[in-house]
Formats: sequence, C-alpha cells, structure tokens
Amino acid sequence: MYSQGESFYFEIAEEETEIQVLENVILGEKEYLITDDLEGKIRVFLYDDLEETIELVEDKNEVFDIIEYWKEEYLNSGNINYDEDYYEFDDKDIDNINYDEEYGEDGY
Repeated sequence: MYSQGESFYFEIAEEETEIQVLENVILGEKEYLITDDLEGKIRVFLYDDLEETIELVEDKNEVFDIIEYWKEEYLNSGNINYDEDYYEFDDKDIDNINYDEEYGEDGY
C-alpha cells in the first residue's frame, strides 16, 4: 500500500514520471491512488494490494467520478489526512483541481 506523500515512478507517454500520492481512496472493493506529478497534474491509479500492481485509470468518466468523490468525501468534508506542513490546500485549490490534459482542456 502506498501512503500519502510517498513517491513512485510510472511510465507515461514513454517517459518515466515521478508520481506522488495525495490520497488513497477506496470505492467498493477497488483502491485508487489520487496522485500528482512534479508539474502538478492530478492522475488516478488503480492499485491492487494483493498483486502489487498499479494501473493508470484512463477512462475519462471514471477518473472524473473518482476525483469528484475524493473532493466531496475527503477534501470538502475535512476528513483529509495530510501533512499540513507538506500540502497546502485551501477552498479555491479544491475547486480548481485539474488532472492531466490528456483527459480534456479543462481537466475533465
């Protein structure tokens, strides 16, 4: 399992990219990693703890749903568990979260 603030490398567009975990989100029986890279692009990964595999979620609608769930259940509810010295979120940051442009100009 990856923890908040932990980093790993993942190949995206044939380039090794450093990814940092922002949050672990469990929906049903699936565990997702909400992450960002050094450029601040938000990405969602499906993580299988038993198989120890990580897969980039590429379905635009699935990514949108997961990020919306994360924003509503974790960020806006005050239940986010992050190191306040490391991450600095405020309400305007939450509303402006954007993920990789490959999903669309506005991020969604």
